[in-house]
Amino acid sequence: MHNIMVLNAKGGCGKTTIATTLACYFASSGYNTALMDFDPQQSSNRWLETRSPEQPRIKSIDGARQKAGVTRSWQLHGGNETEIVVIDTPAGVTGGKLVDLFHKADSILIPVMPSIIDLQAMELFLGELGRLLKQGHHRKHIGVIANRVRMKGRSYHAIEELMEEVGLPLVSVLSTLPLKC
Repeated sequence: MHNIMVLNAKGGCGKTTIATTLACYFASSGYNTALMDFDPQQSSNRWLETRSPEQPRIKSIDGARQKAGVTRSWQLHGGNETEIVVIDTPAGVTGGKLVDLFHKADSILIPVMPSIIDLQAMELFLGELGRLLKQGHHRKHIGVIANRVRMKGRSYHAIEELMEEVGLPLVSVLSTLPLKC
């Protein structure tokens, strides 16, 4: 089982949209997929409830609330048949909560919006994440997704510069412009 976490302390950067889209992609590609939602709003899991049953199945896991009569580790277990778990996280994840979530991930995708406020928040978040990486021998795949970007804008170039500075790959750029088919 591979756990892919969509994580950023900043709210409104597209974590839930990216998490649900990734879960759909993996399920449509034939992987046994689960979507684990740690956000108390449960937007990802509520979205799953509205999905057509004709679509490839995605297992729903509530990571935000403890279920009665079940151990936490069992509740968060995706099942033996699950190959991919996409993990949606809430805003404001720092400190002990970040440490807890960090250890649940094999890969971490960090969405960032092209605004000064988002980039400043991203720098703080990356500092905290960097300290976690230095504390142990944590082998994680970490990449950044630039979300809702105008390719010719200054903010996009600021994202590129920040990624070069911190040594993280920019794994995807999602444009604000519609695709032309």
